[in-house]
Amino acid sequence: MLSAMEHFFQDLRYSSRLIRKAGGSSSFIVLLLALGIGLNVAVFDLINALLLRPLAVRDPDRLVRLVTVDPKLGPRSSFTYRVYELLNEKSTSFTDVIAYSLLSTAERTDSGASSRLWCEVVSGNYFAALGVRPLQGRLLTPADAMNPSDIFPVVLSYPTGSTVSMATRVWSADCSNCATGVSLSWE
Repeated sequence: MLSAMEHFFQDLRYSSRLIRKAGGSSSFIVLLLALGIGLNVAVFDLINALLLRPLAVRDPDRLVRLVTVDPKLGPRSSFTYRVYELLNEKSTSFTDVIAYSLLSTAERTDSGASSRLWCEVVSGNYFAALGVRPLQGRLLTPADAMNPSDIFPVVLSYPTGSTVSMATRVWSADCSNCATGVSLSWE
């Protein structure tokens, strides 16, 4: 009586003989299978990255996004800074309330070249509430929001995947001199 492994190798030899006989159609089928498997892996990786993997923050399952519903525009997460301050002061249902706004700006380097970049203006407690720690330097604190001046503290992102961060463009990824500053013009 043949063992399971002997049956497997016997089936493998028989399959390879059939593939050699069929020639082009077998190659086409193998190519289609490889393409299908590759596409399946790519789609799963995308869904995993966007939907299944938790955010890289402390307690991602406890994050809540507040929205207002406008009958004409639908759900929106747009609040004034004053509303944020009131929610932050008076809320007893939330551990922390954070604010952020996505803006477009132009970056100007010492050489005079400029490029467009996206940035987020965030509340002072943004990083502490999310439990994020910096790789180098410090993050914003509520004291940064309390003491407004002409000089705004900036937190630069580190490049991930195919993105190139402002830190990489300005300082060539060597952040040993990141405290030199950067000039931004708001639009």
